[in-house]
Amino acid sequence: MRVVIAGGGEIGKELAMLLSSSHEVVVIERNRSQVDLLSQYIDGQVIHGDTTSLGTLLAVGISGAGLFIAATGVDEVNLLACVTAKRLGVPLVATCLQNPEYHSGNHLLAEEMQAVDLLLDPVLLAAKEVLKQIIEPGMTANLLLVGGRVALVAYTLSADSHFTGQRIKEIELPGQGMICAITRNGETWLPAEDHILTVGDLIYIVGTPLRKAHWFPQRAQRLLPQRILIGGGSSLGYQIAVLLGKLDLQRETIIIAANRTRCEELAEKLPRTRVYLGDVTDKEFFVSIINKKSDMFVAASDDDLVNVLLALLAKSMDLTHILAVLRSTSCQAALAAVGNVSIVSPPTLFAEAVFRLLNREKARRLSILGRGPVQAWEIVVQVGMSLVGKRFGRDRLPDGAIWCALVRNGELLSLTQQEGVQVGDHLLLLLPDGHSATSMAYLMDEGEGKQKSMRHWLEQP
Repeated sequence: MRVVIAGGGEIGKELAMLLSSSHEVVVIERNRSQVDLLSQYIDGQVIHGDTTSLGTLLAVGISGAGLFIAATGVDEVNLLACVTAKRLGVPLVATCLQNPEYHSGNHLLAEEMQAVDLLLDPVLLAAKEVLKQIIEPGMTANLLLVGGRVALVAYTLSADSHFTGQRIKEIELPGQGMICAITRNGETWLPAEDHILTVGDLIYIVGTPLRKAHWFPQRAQRLLPQRILIGGGSSLGYQIAVLLGKLDLQRETIIIAANRTRCEELAEKLPRTRVYLGDVTDKEFFVSIINKKSDMFVAASDDDLVNVLLALLAKSMDLTHILAVLRSTSCQAALAAVGNVSIVSPPTLFAEAVFRLLNREKARRLSILGRGPVQAWEIVVQVGMSLVGKRFGRDRLPDGAIWCALVRNGELLSLTQQEGVQVGDHLLLLLPDGHSATSMAYLMDEGEGKQKSMRHWLEQP
């Protein structure tokens, strides 16, 4: 499929990297230096041009595209580009708009924008993800898949986590629960029985939903934060505070802004939130307001570098619960290397939504998990797929893809049973790197995927 992406910023770059391994990707970018940079990262075309120009869109073959994504960072440009793409016959169109008015339908193009297949607010998207992690600290993902028959949890280990320091073989989880994968230092793999879990490990647990609550000991509930401090009076910080205010968490919410006028605005709009005036990057000020035994800190400014600095400052104070919102992949990688900091990536959240839109017919559910492009695919096995006959949990999958769960006739089967995959089975697989989309294209018998099939896997007996 031809995919045209308008905008080569963080969102456009992440989408291009994830999609280019299995689709023909064209990125339109207005900044010449960014064009040269993107060309080094993606396996696709990067065109220097203006997204609002009909000539540019026609030149990149938009009329033959199956998906158009407007991610320029400018709402008005995204609006115009989406309307144009739909008029030119693109079947799937997606974009993200930050101005709330554009989501309320209070604009001239409201009627035409109803035809857009995916319209998201990146700020609200990130705020909702932050809220999830505030409610369940360390929980990077908490999904119900296969019609609610399988629970998949991604959880980051802290120093006081029940699993930290244990060997895989020592861990017994009810409800057929098992640790099916681990991400450490950006690498994801299936752990051996003697593997010892350490602080900062991102573990993936799969099992039956009814026993999920018993995977984590009740003693951990006492360690939940009593106060949530939001560093940054940005629109994101405000939206997080709004969502927290709607919940009865019995926890104090504090938002910190450096501008007096902004503080007054926030105090008026957020009656249930305490608003502090101060420079949160000032260590002396930070120390004066932090209680390391009871606080969660959320770095939510508009500047990624500031958020990295805030997260490191909080880490130096030995806070147990730290969360940073980061848009840049380089900042995410740098902070992930430090460990023990949960990261929310707005580009990844938008990419997840786009992937679900793109794969809604072939995979029932697709989620991007963890700090990088770790994807969870739910597949209904059909006649002719290369998966048929493969031994679940034993036969090797391409590009390090990991067997996660198999449901047959409504029953969750164990990895140890090593059953042969049958038509009609519901499979859940983890794809731990950017090449995995190609692997899935092969497994699901897509033509382009076959052309790029993995010889080392095909040669296995």
